[in-house]
Amino acid sequence: MTTERPGGGNAAHERHRRGEPGFRRASVAMFAAGVSTFVLLYAPQPLLPLLSHDLQVSPAGASLTLAVPTATLALALLPAGWLSDAYGRTRVMSFSLLAASVLGLLCAAAPGYGALLALRALQGAALAGMPAVGMAYLAEEIHPASLGSSIGLYIGGNALGGMTGRLLAGVLGEHGDWRAALAGVGLLSLACATLFWRLAQAGVPVDYVGSMRSGVSPDPDNEGHKGWTIAQLTARVDDWLATYRPDVILLHIGTNDMVRGSQDATADLAALLDRIAADRPDAQVFVAKIVGLGDYDDIAAQRYRTYFFNAAIPGLVAAKGPNFHVVDDGGVHGIDMWNREHPNDYGYQKMAWTWYRALEPQLNPDGPAWPAADDPYRAASGYRCVQRSSLGADAQGCHVWYQRDHRWRLPVTATVRYHAKTKGRTVTRVRTVTRWVIAD
Repeated sequence: MTTERPGGGNAAHERHRRGEPGFRRASVAMFAAGVSTFVLLYAPQPLLPLLSHDLQVSPAGASLTLAVPTATLALALLPAGWLSDAYGRTRVMSFSLLAASVLGLLCAAAPGYGALLALRALQGAALAGMPAVGMAYLAEEIHPASLGSSIGLYIGGNALGGMTGRLLAGVLGEHGDWRAALAGVGLLSLACATLFWRLAQAGVPVDYVGSMRSGVSPDPDNEGHKGWTIAQLTARVDDWLATYRPDVILLHIGTNDMVRGSQDATADLAALLDRIAADRPDAQVFVAKIVGLGDYDDIAAQRYRTYFFNAAIPGLVAAKGPNFHVVDDGGVHGIDMWNREHPNDYGYQKMAWTWYRALEPQLNPDGPAWPAADDPYRAASGYRCVQRSSLGADAQGCHVWYQRDHRWRLPVTATVRYHAKTKGRTVTRVRTVTRWVIAD
């Protein structure tokens, strides 16, 4: 089960190091956010004489267009931090920048001094989402060894934004008026806010949840109970869903039912999906066709049950509504399996690729596209460890297999002795021959 963590950090993956695409994405996003924030905050400074003259207020009154948003920004810092814990850092920062940019455009259309001051007050409060959350966001996204570079770029964006806001507003004010200046600054800020939003959304913050912890992932929470059947999981699922409230639920379930020869697995799965739909109606639920079996000689009955169980899954899932989706892990079998029912590392790579491709269109419908993943189904070679195989002793153990013409092949070399006649004498010679073990 997975969900976006309220803090908005990337709990399921290691934090980004300098040189990685994730590092560049987060750093450039925060640079753009820094520019957007301080462009808006300091834009009125060179316009104070124009504001005083056009709005018929004193210089002190005009200076309140700087003082008021600074004060409301300071007052809103703590509430913005609380909101980021509740709704996610990326969400709060994106809303902060977009709202402040829109308010900046509205400032250019303010009918009078009072309206301008009120809009600037709201703008300062909206801007608080960046300084309140920005450093925490970087600390969660960037590896400590690379954090200094990213923070430096963010601070550089702040300085550049403050300078650019003053310069742009001054130039536009000189050739137009204060309304044109604030409108130009608002558009620049909106462009930076949009850039931040698109870059920040390119990463998917994830927090795996569950009552168990296992594996070597940075976030090992799960509900993968060893040996449990579908019915056993269904008996506990209401409690788990109420406790962890997942947004996304990943189900690879039914293998133990197949091992035990259950005749009720399909009905039990339907009942489980009904419980999930009732408890978490807004969650996206991904249900896998379960993996196949290893190359064993004594699995005909279990293979038969697995085939018909997987064949029933698409119909079951479609009947539960648009939030339920099928993931086809049935292509993992044979030499992808360490033993009868459990994949080896290459099998898990194939499973991960299938889940990744199934999740993207549902969790990222508007793009930008997630990074392209190497397709292990199309790889030229793959390292596999197989405990036992009906392909013979040569296929057992750990080997590099090669894919040719959509079939996986293992080269096996052997030393062959043979007799040959030379100069009237029979001699024994040795040569190395290669044959190929071919997996279905």
